[in-house]
Amino acid sequence: IICEAMCFMIDLNASLKVCYDKLFQLFDKII
Repeated sequence: IICEAMCFMIDLNASLKVCYDKLFQLFDKII
């Protein structure tokens, strides 16, 4: 649920797959 919330915060219109892809990109930047 938290991941989905972060996804929607990043892009309200993005699909779950796109959201998770964006999350992975953010984690790559953090790491």
